[in-house]
Amino acid sequence: FVFFFFQAEDGIRDVERSRGLGDVYKRQMEKVTGKAYDLAAFPLLKFDDLVKRAPSLTVEAVKKKYDSKEHYINMLSLVDYTTLDVTDTEEKVVKMTKAVNGFMTAYPNAKNVAAICVYPPFASVIKKNLTDKNVKIACVSGGFPASQTTLAVKLLETNRCLKAGADDIDIVLPVGKFFENKFDEIFNEISEIKKLCGDKKLKVILEVDALKSYTAIWTASILSMEAGADFIKTSTGKVDRDQPLFESRFFIMCEAIKAFNGARNKKIGIKPAGGVRTPEQALALYTIVMEVLGKDYQNNHLFRIGASGLANALLSKIEGKETKYFPQSNYKNKNKKKKKKKKKK
Repeated sequence: FVFFFFQAEDGIRDVERSRGLGDVYKRQMEKVTGKAYDLAAFPLLKFDDLVKRAPSLTVEAVKKKYDSKEHYINMLSLVDYTTLDVTDTEEKVVKMTKAVNGFMTAYPNAKNVAAICVYPPFASVIKKNLTDKNVKIACVSGGFPASQTTLAVKLLETNRCLKAGADDIDIVLPVGKFFENKFDEIFNEISEIKKLCGDKKLKVILEVDALKSYTAIWTASILSMEAGADFIKTSTGKVDRDQPLFESRFFIMCEAIKAFNGARNKKIGIKPAGGVRTPEQALALYTIVMEVLGKDYQNNHLFRIGASGLANALLSKIEGKETKYFPQSNYKNKNKKKKKKKKKK
């Protein structure tokens, strides 16, 4: 494996040591690989110029190409139907799974969700109850959502998820280590987890709202893919979303995948997640993927959308009326007594 070196937004590329991010990344990569990546084979990008294209991809004229029932049905098939709440219970996960099981009977002209995504204790619950074999079991792992634990613990947790029936593993890039430029440790960590996963999908969450800068997002994307990630994913949903910048940050990830696909002749998946709630938001992200990565990404083998409430929102769009088929992430225990409202005097 080799690492990529990309120019920082401050434009520093001098061979002498400096405080610029570009030189920090270059020196770290030289330390790990013995040499910097061949820049001639991988041209440096001017991110500020690049991201100016992002708004042009989601203007109404472009989005109109994908604003149709056919594409909304396809978007629904990309959803990783998710619950990652502190209040999650087996009852709740069973209810979600049964809804997925019955979906194609209830809506034979639609497409079912791609996966059910849960915390590790619930993988076996889905495995026991899931009857639609086209739907995957996805588990967050590796000390989600902070990734602040040891590699040994991350491997143990991931191994237990896989043994419990997980098809997909979603881990978080150790952002603290990234800020300390410990790229060798990050590379090793992701590689070891991917080795454990084998042919199961490994998704690496970059936490773009923590990384913030385009240079950091690009570099984290390439580093994760070089280490073996099958997908790169935007967010955990546990960090405050900078909504105005989310689409441009997502766009940078798509451009990184496009560059990696070309250089490595290997297609890597993309997954926006955390705060994708409406068909309008999904359409904007879908449009970016279609325009940057192409029609090869119109399937859940390469494109997922992580969300809890989006499935019902998309189904409502498809049906042309409000539909609440899927239990929401905030599903309440049916045995819990409702509080009586006090009557106003």
